Amino acid sequence: MKPFIHLTLVFLLSSGIINAQEKEIITKAEDLPKHSYAIEIKDAQSFVEDDEAILNISKLVKNDLLEDLENFDIRENATLRDYYGKLCMLNIIESNYTEALAYIEKGRLIADKPSEEIMFEIESEALLNALINSSKKEVDHSNTTIKNFLITKLSAADFEVVQEHIEYLKGRSQYASRNLFLGIASGDVQPALDNNQGKIPGNLIIQLIGFHYVLKYYIPYKDALEAAYQTVLSANIQDTAKVNIWKEREVTIIENAKYAPVLIGIWDSGVDTPVLPEKKQWKNPLEKFDGKDTDGNGFVDDVYGIAYDIDAFKDANYLEPIAHTMEDKGLYQNLAKGYMDLTANVESEEASTMRKYMSEIKPEDVASYLDKVILFINYLHGTHVAGVAEAGNDMAKILSARMTPDYKAIPNPPTEEGIQRKTKAYAEIVDYFKKNNVRVVNMSWGYSYENTLTAIELNGIGKDDTERKALAKSYFTKVYNGFKKALESAPGILFICAAGNTNDDVDFSADYPSSINLPNLITVGAVDTEGKKARFTTEGKSVDVYANGYEVESYVPGGEKMAFSGTSASSPKVANLAGKILAVYPQLTPQEVIDIIIKSSTKSEEDEKVLLIHPKKALELASTF
Repeated sequence: MKPFIHLTLVFLLSSGIINAQEKEIITKAEDLPKHSYAIEIKDAQSFVEDDEAILNISKLVKNDLLEDLENFDIRENATLRDYYGKLCMLNIIESNYTEALAYIEKGRLIADKPSEEIMFEIESEALLNALINSSKKEVDHSNTTIKNFLITKLSAADFEVVQEHIEYLKGRSQYASRNLFLGIASGDVQPALDNNQGKIPGNLIIQLIGFHYVLKYYIPYKDALEAAYQTVLSANIQDTAKVNIWKEREVTIIENAKYAPVLIGIWDSGVDTPVLPEKKQWKNPLEKFDGKDTDGNGFVDDVYGIAYDIDAFKDANYLEPIAHTMEDKGLYQNLAKGYMDLTANVESEEASTMRKYMSEIKPEDVASYLDKVILFINYLHGTHVAGVAEAGNDMAKILSARMTPDYKAIPNPPTEEGIQRKTKAYAEIVDYFKKNNVRVVNMSWGYSYENTLTAIELNGIGKDDTERKALAKSYFTKVYNGFKKALESAPGILFICAAGNTNDDVDFSADYPSSINLPNLITVGAVDTEGKKARFTTEGKSVDVYANGYEVESYVPGGEKMAFSGTSASSPKVANLAGKILAVYPQLTPQEVIDIIIKSSTKSEEDEKVLLIHPKKALELASTF
């Protein structure tokens, strides 16, 4: 399962494209060039504050990125924008301001979403404007210049197009701090550097350069950024209330003797089943919580479903036990909600707690804090997904299959034995679904070649980039094929998966399950309440339909409700629809349900390739099958 990204990684910048002849064509992320650097870094915290050291390594990285663009024809805009964003950052560090601006323009020319045409590297653009045009270089003067530039530029934009992006950037400015980045450098990055001295992977070097950039070119101006965003939001938000297109599309299924019960599998991070309505809880009638495999099916205490731990061994706990028993669980739930509220421009007690906590955190406490945040967000995830999937359907029941994503800055190293356990677990999970007559399975997660390669790099496995890439490809191919084989063994189950939240092309990144094409699998992207593409949503030919993934409220462990955004929330919206269709028309096959969902969807006004689900029309169309 794809590990949740550290909140700080959003600061590592994105980018662009170049045309040339006779380049090697790249259509998959696994074929992108990789670089390592023969350097030893004994103190990452000191390194990111060393202007000369950063300038020297930045020049090497910049040359490698330019050579990549010269030699390779990369056929994916998000990756190209990533290159351009990095080159913008490196040119700012080198004081090449005009070149940096040029890369911003190139990135906007290949925007995949309307907001990106304006918002791509907008903070860097504001900084560059101050650096180029201001005769005074004091921070206070630059703050004023940056603030005024942003207010002018954003006020001239269509607010509905940029609102979500502004809210996200404002929230980011409120939790970013100097201590946060210094703490990550020493607590999270330094151990990975120690594993790779003399052959440091390029991603780690770029991360350190990014921290230097944030400390020097972001933190001093973040108050001006926040003030600008707040000014624009305050001037527009009350006058442009978002229209919610989903309310009139919704369908509620009331218990009816003519309808059939529908069992929905939630293949996720674990579900706190007792918080769901009693009639929505699937329970194994032959099992009880006694520490034994009472029914002899190979699983201990599988009352609500089955579970596997972080190493893909069978586990008797239906919720992740470390997070479930944390003494400071209440604090981390508040911090998680505070982060969600900050990035959605929602003022709350939890948002205030988050701001205060981040302003006071010490560098030496950051690594532990981030591990706990990621662990806890993963812990909340599965229950939230389950609540979305069962909502408004009295005929639905939820069965949980828990896989445990790694939450640590340096994940467990991949091994041949671990890969075998994981593929075996995939087969066992799908077999469990089949034996219990599950009709629909939601998978709001993904795993990629890049995740595998990153785990290899962070653990210092492999003597060079070539060996690392070969090992990552071998491991990833095995789990990919094992997962696909498991789904193929269950043609009677409809599998539904999230496209991803990385704002890229699903077919280029080749994550599973989202890039897999099977007759019983449908992939879901995210839009907002108005039906416009969410800032974060992954796209691509393999994305079949889109559903609301913006501020979706559902249960979390313990029974409270929280609003999450992401394709993790839009995917169970489609699982919810599939469950309702099968409750009323249980004779339908997975292929027929997919056909109904796609054909009844409406084209987005923003992008006709984006199909928005329409539950009412889907139920009407299902009656004709």
